[in-house]
Order: sequence, then structure tokens, then C-alpha cells
Amino acid sequence: MSPTHLPDSSHAEPVPLTCPACGHAFHFQLWLIVDGAARPDLLEQAREGALHRVTCPQCGHAWEEDAPLLIFTPPTAGEGEASPHPTARGIPPLLFSPAQSTTAEQDREQAAGLLARLRERLGDAWQDEWVADGLSAVPRPLLPLALDDDPEAALRRLAEQMQREIERLQEENPDAHRRLEESARELAEEPAGAPDLASLLQAFINADTWAESRRIVEQHPELLSDEADALLGQLLDAARIQGDDRAVGIFEEHRALLRRCREVGVEQAFAEKVGAQGRASLPPELGAILQELARPAGILDMPRRVELCRRGLTLTDRTTLPELWAALQGKLGNSLAQNPLGNRAENIEQAIGHYRAALEVMTREAMPVEWATTMMNLANAYRNRIRGERAENIEQAIGHYRAALEVRTREAMPVEWATTMMNLANAYYSRIRGERAENIEQAIGHYRAALEVMTREAMPVEWAQTVNNLATAYYSRIRGERAENIEQAIGHYRAALEVRTREAMPDDHRRVQRSLARLHVERHAWEEAVTSARAALEVTDLLYRAAPTPEARQAQLAETQSMPALLAFALARIAENDPSRLKEAVLALERHRARWLAEALALRTEQPPTVPQAVWNVFDGRRSRVRELVTEAQLPDGTPGKRDFLILSELLRAARDELDAAIEQVRRYAPDFMPEPTFAAVQQAAQDAPLAYLLATSAGGLALVVLPEGGNADGVLPVWLPDLTGEQVRHHVEGPSSRHYGGYLGAYWRWQRSLHGETSPQERQNALDDWLETLNTTTRWLWDVAMGPLIARLHAAGAREAVLVPTGLLGLLPLHAAWTPDDNAATGRRYALDELPLRYTPSALALLAAREMAARAPADRLLQVVEPQPTSASPLPAAREEARAVRAAWPGGYTSRWHAAATWTEVRARLLEHTVFHFNGHAFAGWQEPLAGGLLLAHDRVLSVADWQELAVQMRLAVLSACETGVPGLELPDEVIGLPAALLQAGCAGVVTSLWSVLAVSTARLMAHFYQAWQREGLSLPQALRRAQMRLRDEDGYAHPFFWAAFTYTGV
Repeated sequence: MSPTHLPDSSHAEPVPLTCPACGHAFHFQLWLIVDGAARPDLLEQAREGALHRVTCPQCGHAWEEDAPLLIFTPPTAGEGEASPHPTARGIPPLLFSPAQSTTAEQDREQAAGLLARLRERLGDAWQDEWVADGLSAVPRPLLPLALDDDPEAALRRLAEQMQREIERLQEENPDAHRRLEESARELAEEPAGAPDLASLLQAFINADTWAESRRIVEQHPELLSDEADALLGQLLDAARIQGDDRAVGIFEEHRALLRRCREVGVEQAFAEKVGAQGRASLPPELGAILQELARPAGILDMPRRVELCRRGLTLTDRTTLPELWAALQGKLGNSLAQNPLGNRAENIEQAIGHYRAALEVMTREAMPVEWATTMMNLANAYRNRIRGERAENIEQAIGHYRAALEVRTREAMPVEWATTMMNLANAYYSRIRGERAENIEQAIGHYRAALEVMTREAMPVEWAQTVNNLATAYYSRIRGERAENIEQAIGHYRAALEVRTREAMPDDHRRVQRSLARLHVERHAWEEAVTSARAALEVTDLLYRAAPTPEARQAQLAETQSMPALLAFALARIAENDPSRLKEAVLALERHRARWLAEALALRTEQPPTVPQAVWNVFDGRRSRVRELVTEAQLPDGTPGKRDFLILSELLRAARDELDAAIEQVRRYAPDFMPEPTFAAVQQAAQDAPLAYLLATSAGGLALVVLPEGGNADGVLPVWLPDLTGEQVRHHVEGPSSRHYGGYLGAYWRWQRSLHGETSPQERQNALDDWLETLNTTTRWLWDVAMGPLIARLHAAGAREAVLVPTGLLGLLPLHAAWTPDDNAATGRRYALDELPLRYTPSALALLAAREMAARAPADRLLQVVEPQPTSASPLPAAREEARAVRAAWPGGYTSRWHAAATWTEVRARLLEHTVFHFNGHAFAGWQEPLAGGLLLAHDRVLSVADWQELAVQMRLAVLSACETGVPGLELPDEVIGLPAALLQAGCAGVVTSLWSVLAVSTARLMAHFYQAWQREGLSLPQALRRAQMRLRDEDGYAHPFFWAAFTYTGV
């Protein structure tokens, strides 16, 4: 297909909007891709700056919607055209204009997503050569100039638009308009007939070559005046206000060049800029490289810029072109420091090396401005450095920031001075050496100094960031009265919210609200804590729904993973005077737990009888599409056929949008389809046994016990646990250090390393003894701070069993093995499971789904997988004994797959035919990557958590008699991503799994007791596991919880 016959590739999305003036809700067609050849009308709107202008259909209020835009102008011959085609005027075939309130990372993702959509629309007509040199980008304020046939006319239109904005400002904010007029009068002292300084600056900035820029400066020396510098400073501030990083870079570069002209003369300044006395003396390839490097660039361009800089350095002789060589070293350092590809630690090390190389030429005496800039970049690199001692890296950063301030003075370079002061404050706040109290005082002082220049009016974005950092410093302040410091912190956080609004800066808004929520809890200001925690969670909900991939969604949840517990705690405190708020507290936990599982279970919903088949078919097809893309996104990188991450992100985003639309169509016929969790549903899950949510916060712990309907008037019993603080939980689970694991996890992992490393028998024994002692002390502590008070309250309420919903790091611990000394017990201890049968669930909704599955899946067909081989794991000495015990107690249909027969394909196929699954082999937890954990089958193939999420079984029980099969991922424990939840999602009603690496012999005995109690004695599944654990514990040599407490029952 020739370019002149390309189909219309323009793309728009209907977006729901709410008018800020009247509150009217409506949909707006938001154009994201404009095909200039097919839709010249849209191209014209883009030229006019009106493409994303929204007008409320009800009240007529107008505003600009902030969104990215990809302009596609396919090359054409242009014969017979009245005006040249855009590409004939030098406009590239693809031109990206990012949104104005997004980060560079977001720009990169959005650009890649739009390119993927355009590539998909064009099909075979797509040409890779359009992006062979990277994607050209232009800031939104300069887009009309980039697209216009007549740049001068575009400038006039921009001036007219500016005049309209000034008139609007005069009407809406007279004080701001007065200040603007005063500034204008100060700049309007030029004689009549003088050239338009703004037009000269525009021509200087938009010049095609540095030679052209130099000619303009030489012909118009007024560009070297204070007035020109001030005007360029205003443009720079405006770009900062808009959050336009690319425009900031352009203006900063040209302002620095003009200032350098004033210092050393035009000729020398431009010679330094191009690295020679004239561009004509450079090799053509080097000249082309420098031209490309002079273009604005975002994160997406950094890998290409690394290549360009490295190639440029091979063509540049330091002896003859020292300034150019140094400039390329600095650019290479910047590109590496921002490079999203490669090893982050290595990139920073290389950046440091290139900055230091640049400083060999860029001395303070010869090139003071460039020297100071490079010192600043070097300081940033040291502050972000991964290798080396952290304390020394921060000292290096502080030293380099202070050096930069010798040139970046407030008088000569106020904005640069303020930026460096803010970074210096950040470094002092993070400082490890020196007295902590004094470091924080230094940080506060430097933040306050920066704010003298970074005012809200002049630099609102930077002002808000600095005010936010100042608030954090006050919160951590050691000197002064604590109450006053907290009030200062709250005041500054609230001030930051004036700029960091939910609409303009949602991620930053969330961070501030999160900090405020914690401060309000410390003050016991419960209503304020609820308001801030909810505000933070609302942003997470918004961004979670917009995030396309599982990784992106998990990243959003990680930002507020402590907020649901804090919100529930604050609501429960309010409920001391208003008991009805307890239900809100329960829902705050339920609605923010195991969200991936809740969505997966909801998408398994069967067709409501009132929904037409055609509508349901659309929904069914779209949910299948989302499942397919999620499955692909979860494949390991490098898997054949897996598409690029950014392409998958865009496809998933589009597929989720289409699925949401299909769900809304279904709800037209079934309004209750896929509803949000309600308290009634939670209470329904508690009909068989009370649900006990356990949480820990900075203010203490809490158990919220949901009783069956009719249990009490409110349906919820709060059990206050004042010693169960978040800090204490972290101390016992992860240890006191933030740099390496101690506590429960540290002892466990040291024991595991001793088994697999080159250690002596004594070292292995010492590691085991340490792990056993830690398990003892942890479970003893759990009784005192949590399980003892909870069980007492459950007994008082008449409960005969309970279902535990532990939140946060509590989900890693064997709560059922909490104990207290008891001289009347054979072991000298009374355990929680002695008091009550205890089982677990990821959430109330998961328990309801498990109950439905239990009603449909009779336990009549057993699949037993025994010690898959060959594998790289060690043999299991008691595998045969366990298999025989299970088979002896099993009365029904039976299938077994031993050793080499237990392949991934075979086991996966047989799972669909059986209702009970017993796995006796090796397994491992995905501590950091939970989707990768799973069961080890023949030939080292893993039946992973991700594999289980794809399955659809009808199973009454799965017993995973192996190591670490019940461990959730560490990064997001409240998402409960692991085998138990994955099996519930797949359609299994009950799951028996382990919390640590278990011994083969004791496990075989435990399983024999379990099947005997279940099949021969007729106990329920949770009761049977409890009976088995008690029997094994009471046998000689197995009293320690290590032997029997690892296994838990999840589900029904």
C-alpha cells in the first residue's frame, strides 16, 4: 500500500468527564492519534491548540483536557498541493506531544502505547524507518509552531491567545494581573521601534542549526541583555509550572548559552557549544550526531542517546576539541543516569565516571557554569548510587552540592541555587553520619532557604515538592516540642495539597494524604485520619483501574498497602462512640484485600438469567481476551512469542476498557452483577464460623470479629491489641535492621542457606537451633499480643471455631501455633489450636466462593502425585510411606502419578478430572516473585502460581505436602499472592499448605493422621488437620511447633 492510499489511522477514545463548573457528567471524544493526511481538520485543530478543548454541553464552561497526542503525517510526493505537505516542511512523519502533567516515565509509556496502536492500525503499511532515529517530541506549548505553515502567524496567534488569558486573569484574579502588569512595565523600557524581544527569542530557540542561532545573536545583541534573560526566565518558569520537562530542558540550554555569551563572548561560547570554531570543520557524522543530541529528549530516548554519545566520543579528539569532548562526557553521564535499560547500578557507576572525566576539562576557572552543573549532576549520581557504602555516597553528594553552590549563588543564578539547596536538604535528611538531630536541622534550614526563591507563584511544582519535603523533615524532627513539630508537618503537607491536587498530580496527592493519615493517627485525630486515608486509597483505586498489566497494578497497590489497616483502625476508634462505624472498618479491610483474587472470582460469574445471550457473549469474549493478555504478560521475559511490555500494556489497557464497557451493558439487565463487597456478604461468609481480621498499625493492633447474623446487634466485635504495633510486627518478622533480614525470616533463611551452602555440620546445627528458638519466641509473643486476647473474646462470644484473616506481615506467621505456658498440658504449653479449630482465608469473598465450590465438588476422585523425578532436588525418604498411608485411608476412586509419570502436561490434564489432589514432592515459595513459586514436577518443570491461575477445576480439596506451599509474596502480603489463593481461584474449596520447609518423616506421619481423621473418623477437613497436628505434637520427639505447625487450612 502506497503512502497516498493509507487508511485513516486517527484514533480517539470516549472519556467520561465532569464539568468543574456545574457538575454535569458527559462523554468527550478525546483524540490521541491524528492522521494529518486523512484528517486535515484535526491537524488544523492541533495547530490552533484546540484539539483537546472541552466545552460543557450544559453550561458552556470550557477547559483544556490534558492528554498525550501522536501526530502522523505520512510522507507524500505533494504534487499539485496548494501548500507543502508537513513532511516537505521538515516535520517528521511521527511527532509526539506529551501531556503536560505527566512524568517522563509516563510519557515514555504513553508514547510507546500510541505507537503500538498506530502500528496495529496500519498493519503492513507501517514503516520502521519512521522511528529509526527515535521519536521526535515537542512540548505542547510549542506544538502550533511545529505544525504551522507560517510560524510567524502562529506566533501572532499565540500572542492573541496570551492576551485572552491575560484578560481572563484580570477578571478572575485581579491581584495576580496587577503583579503581571508591574513585571511587564519593568520589561517594557525599550525605545520605540525596537525589535520584538519575544520574537527574537523564539527565532533564536527554533533555529535549525547552532550557526543560525549564532547569526541571530550577532545581529541582535539585545538577546544578551538582562531583559532577555528575564524574559527567558519567565518562559522557563512557565514550563516548570506546566510540568513540561522537555520545554524546561530547551529553555535552560538556551539561557545557559546566552549567559555564556555574556561571559566569554559570542564566538567562544558557540565554539564551546559545538566543540569547534565552526560546525563546518567537524566530520559530517559527528555533526549529525551533535544535531540529534541537540533535540529535546525524554526517558524513551536515553538508550539511543547513550549510543550517540559513545559514538561521538570516538570521533572527538580531546586534544583538539576539549570542550566538545567534555560536553559529550557530561551528556553521556546524564543519559546513563536516566537510562531505563541495563543494570541500574552499573549505569550509575558509568555516569559517575563520565562526569568526572568531563570535570577534567570543565574546570571552575575555565567553565564555571558548566563545572557547577556537572558537579550538581555528580552529586545526584552519588545520592542515587547503589554500590559502595551508603553513608560515604551521601557524604560525597553533600560535598559536591556544596561545591556547586560556590558558583550557583542566589544572586547570579537564583533558580539553580534554589534547586541545589533543595537537593542538599534532601541529602542532609538522608545522611547517616553525624548527629541525626543536627542533620534534620540542616535539612529544614536548606528547605526554608530554597523556598525563598521557589515561591508558589513563580515555581508552584517545585514549591509543592519542597514544602512536602519540609513537612517530612518536621515529622522526623528530634529537637523541639513533638506536638509543635507535628503541627508544622501537618501545616506544610496541607499547603502542598494546594498544588498537588488529585486531578493534576494524583500520585503526589496520594503521597501527601498518606503522610497526613499517619500524622493524624499519631495525634489520635481519627476523623482526619479517615479522611486522609480514604483520599489516598481513592487515588490508588483510580490508578489501579487505569493500570493495564499485573505489574503496574501491583505497583499501585504497593503505594498504599498500609492504609486499609490504618483506615480500619481509625474507624474502629470512632466506633467507640458510634458502633455503626465498625461495619465500615470491616469493609475497609475486605475491599482492599486480595483484589486480584476478587476480580478473578468475579469474572468467573455465571450468566444471570435476565441478561440476553448476545450481551453475555460480548462480555464473555472480552473477559477471555483480558485473561489471555494477562497470561501473556505474566510469562517470563524472553519467552518465545511474548510481545513487548509496552505493546502488551497498551493492548491490556484497551481490553480492560472494553471489558468495563461490556460489564456496564450486562448491568443494564442485571444491576447487581459483579457488585462491590458489602457487609451483608461478609457476614454471610461468617455464618459457619466468625471471621477475625487481624491488623497492626503504628498506634496498636486490632482484631475485628465478624459474627454470624444475629450474633450481636452490630455484627462486629472489636478486640483491641495495644501491643501489636506495626513496628513490633516488623521487628519480630523481619528484624530491627532495614538493610538485612533478622527476626523470624532472618533465622529461617539462615537455616535454609546452611542446608544448601558449604557449611559444616556444626554450622548447620547452629542455624537449625536458632530457627527453632526463633519459632518458639515468635509464637510465644503472638499469644501475648494477639491470639490470647482474641481467643478469650471468641470464647466469650460462644464461638466454637474461627476463620482468621491476617493482614500485612501477620500472614506469614503460624497464628494457630501461638502458645502460653500451661503446667497441665503434656507439652507444658497451651496452643491456640487447643482452644479452637482455626482456619484461614484470603478474604470473605474468597470464603464464599470456596463454600459454593464445596457444595458442587464431592470428594470422590483422588489424584496423588508422588515425588516427581527426575529433578534437581534431593530424594524424599518418606515419600513412599506417605503415599501408602494416604492410599490406605482413601475409600474412593484413585489415580496416582509417580516419578517420571508426574510431568507438567500430565498432571495439569489429570487435575481437571479429579476432586481431591494430594501432592507429595518438592515445592518452593516465590518470596519476591510470588507468581513464580509452585510445585516441582518431573524434569524440573514448575506448576506455578501463575499456572494455577489459568486453570478451572472443580475440586473439594488440595493437599500440598511440600515445603513453603502456603507462603504469600513479601512485597504485597495483603494481596495474598501464592498457592492457596491461586487454588481457590482455580476452583478448589479447601487447601492444605505449609509455611516453611518441612521434614519428610514428620510430614508423612502428619498426613497419615490427617487422612485417618478425615476419612475414617468423619471429621471435617479443618478439624481433621487440627486433630492430626495435635496427635503428631503429642508423639515423642515431635512436640516442637517446627514439626507440626507449618501446615494450615485455607478455605472450607
